[in-house]
Amino acid sequence: MSAFMTRSNLLALFVSSALLFSPQGVEAVATPRAASNSYTCTEAFVPITASAQNVRFNAAAPKTQLELAAIVSSAVAINSNYSAQVVDATNPSQTISGTWKLYTKTCIPAKWNGNVQVLVHGLFATHSYFEYPYNKSLSYLDVAASEGNAVVNYDRLGIGASDHPDGINIVQSALDIEMLHQLVGYLKKRSQFAKATQWISVGHSYGSMISSAVMSKYPTDFTKVVLTGYSPTTNNNGVLAAYAFSAYIASKQNPLLFGRYNNDSSYFVTESASHDLYGFFNGPPGEYYSTDVFDNFVATKGAISFGQFLTMAAVTKYWPAQAFTGDVLIVTGVHDLPGCAGNCYQGSDGVSVLSGSNAVFPNAKSLATYIPGNTGHAVFHHYTAPAVFGVINSWLDGNYH
Repeated sequence: MSAFMTRSNLLALFVSSALLFSPQGVEAVATPRAASNSYTCTEAFVPITASAQNVRFNAAAPKTQLELAAIVSSAVAINSNYSAQVVDATNPSQTISGTWKLYTKTCIPAKWNGNVQVLVHGLFATHSYFEYPYNKSLSYLDVAASEGNAVVNYDRLGIGASDHPDGINIVQSALDIEMLHQLVGYLKKRSQFAKATQWISVGHSYGSMISSAVMSKYPTDFTKVVLTGYSPTTNNNGVLAAYAFSAYIASKQNPLLFGRYNNDSSYFVTESASHDLYGFFNGPPGEYYSTDVFDNFVATKGAISFGQFLTMAAVTKYWPAQAFTGDVLIVTGVHDLPGCAGNCYQGSDGVSVLSGSNAVFPNAKSLATYIPGNTGHAVFHHYTAPAVFGVINSWLDGNYH
């Protein structure tokens, strides 16, 4: 697949510290806090240097909301070649290099089991996807840390509190892959992780796709990988997903939450809470998930860059991940809309869509799947979350196959 998209599944994929570090090169932003359940968390901005071969687009950021809507509808149409039309015909690619600060939050348990988990959030989300401050039993980060895992949670480049460079020609999927790889390399050099026995990526949605690309390109970065909100299929209905997310220029949708983009229209978000529900949740609030959890999800959601939108499907060019020989766990809700078009058992004879994952990770030491019922795309935000956390912890302990 080329580095840009000429397909009908664009939006299906669209949806589809201090840190206990030495102080050199790290800008601390918070005082370490000792949590009640024996782990300490520290926040920091960490400078990460990376280089990627990006696509060179001639497209300008949309000036109005209607212009953005027209671009999205054109780009996700069946057999659309919009991406190809806006690529620089003379110089279709360019090397992007730089150093950017990533917001990070690292939690270290008093009794560390040797695992280091790196959490990679998806589109329209921030690092907050993995956290729920009002009930730690519903917060993946807190549950993982209380189980003895060191956890590193971060905002991807362009998102949340991390740096926000140009959203068209800099923040693209190729650079996202390299930033994750370089972040892992940075962490592995830290003295507090010198005795780490396992490096684990826990991704969600686009974060899972980025993780899968790292597994292919840099197969020794992780020993185990948990992919959530993930599906190996690329045939889901992009038009349906486009309706679900109804892209809206970030700085105009919520100036208070997204004012950091300073009217930079190369970043956009979902239009409303209704669209967040449609794309990420199963059923009405209160039925299969808490209203409070849903409200927190909406209040902490993130953006997507125009460059990510146009290049995300290119992540699949790294499939299959032939060189990865570690362990893989895939957890996707049965009613995941972007991953499974709302039914993960849509395969022939009711076979799970996830069954095709073996072809993506053909040499994995082991591959297990779990499909929680009554659960949508935001698999960590439904009432099934404690069971999902339990499965992940059991799998990491070797007790789930």
